Amino acid sequence: MVNDAQHIDVLIVERSICYEIHERLLYAVHRCRAAGALLAVTWPEYRLAPSSLGMRMRVFGDGDALKAFADATSPLSQAGLVTVGNIEPTPATDARITFYRDRAAEKNDGYLARQNRHEAKNGRSMRKRVTARPAPFYLRMRSQSTRQSYSLFVNVAVDDASLRGGASYGLGYPLPRF
Repeated sequence: MVNDAQHIDVLIVERSICYEIHERLLYAVHRCRAAGALLAVTWPEYRLAPSSLGMRMRVFGDGDALKAFADATSPLSQAGLVTVGNIEPTPATDARITFYRDRAAEKNDGYLARQNRHEAKNGRSMRKRVTARPAPFYLRMRSQSTRQSYSLFVNVAVDDASLRGGASYGLGYPLPRF
């Protein structure tokens, strides 16, 4: 389980490339987790309508893991694209929020488009999207092993203790909401 007693806030400086910076920050979390650091993320400025991650990402973990994350993001910081805050204690709160990887939305992304093209070529009716509720946002990611890019769909649950576990991107953990 991720230690949520400490956190770092990362502020994105340039709004026009906000999603690209979020992608790079999440990739830094992924790389730190692959190296053994237990980290988890939230977006405290997240808004469902319109879907927006905001300009801030909050990363939770122990001191060493957060230091590894700060080191991994130093090129972004040195370029003036982000401001990485200090490691701070997390205030006491009972409110929780969980950002999780929405695999149902991922399965409908490229697969559905390919199936529809194939069926249209063969004169058959096209399939409908399986999920009634698509994920509110996605980030373009690149696999470390295959170098293929893909959409990582992310959804949110508030005060839902049923979502447990994690992913290699630091998603799936109920974390303090403040």
